Amino acid sequence: MPNSKYAYDPTEGMSELELLLAGVGRGMHHTGLGVGQMLGMVSRQDAENARMDDGPLLDRLSGRIGNVVGMSSLLAPAAMIPGANTLLGAGVIGATGGLLQPSTSNEETLRNIAAAGLMGPTSIGLGRGLAEAKGLLSPQVMQIAR
Repeated sequence: MPNSKYAYDPTEGMSELELLLAGVGRGMHHTGLGVGQMLGMVSRQDAENARMDDGPLLDRLSGRIGNVVGMSSLLAPAAMIPGANTLLGAGVIGATGGLLQPSTSNEETLRNIAAAGLMGPTSIGLGRGLAEAKGLLSPQVMQIAR
């Protein structure tokens, strides 16, 4: 199903796996653009151009999922940092991930930091809550995990 709102759709004819893998690559590259932006090597216009180029891919669910996987995979080693499994640690790692995303304005940068900074602690809290609610972990194990 081609995206008719684009003059050219490079995703046309791609399988779901190809879309997923292209999304992973896009997520990694996009984070690299954010780092380049922080170093003054990538402009806000470059970030906007990349978004327009990636529109057809991100209009596909598999492309969006791959994009998140690609961006997240670059932060995965941060899970080894002592304290990363705490609410504060997860918040700091998330906020750092938000900061590393390219943006077209200072306001967008702040929104990225805030949104990603809240995702880490929220996911930890939800995971712990579900584990307790389902009785998956004993109270003793939950006490150690905190």
